[in-house]
Amino acid sequence: MMRIRDSLELAEQQGLAISFQPVQLENVHPNTVRLTLTAQDGTVVQMQGSSIGGGNVVVTEVDGMRVELTGEQPALIVMHHDVPGLIASVTDVLRAEGINICSFRLSREEKGGTAVMCIEVDGTPPPNLEHRLAQLDEVQRVTQLEAL
Repeated sequence: MMRIRDSLELAEQQGLAISFQPVQLENVHPNTVRLTLTAQDGTVVQMQGSSIGGGNVVVTEVDGMRVELTGEQPALIVMHHDVPGLIASVTDVLRAEGINICSFRLSREEKGGTAVMCIEVDGTPPPNLEHRLAQLDEVQRVTQLEAL
């Protein structure tokens, strides 16, 4: 928590470029921010979240899809086509890795459309997990988030 006041300098030391652009967000908590994160390989993830008081945050949107992540646990965000059996395939991979799910939420645009699984887990997932999940049929992208 003490590093927040020095966060811009710390980010610069890590080679991260940061810019701020005001935007109008409708029907959101007053302490809401939208982040656009661009990786070195050009991959872009857009997230929206709010500081809800007491040092707590909640991520409410990832790439336009509704989510609910607290940041208290490591999380996996799995964007995919909404097809039967895919949740079972993802949880089979987690089981094989010995990963315990502590929170799971599924959001979808429409039946058979784009969907997103938000999976908070106990412990730190192994580094190859994103790649293993991304290899599953119908998975579009996997993003792994560390606990805050």
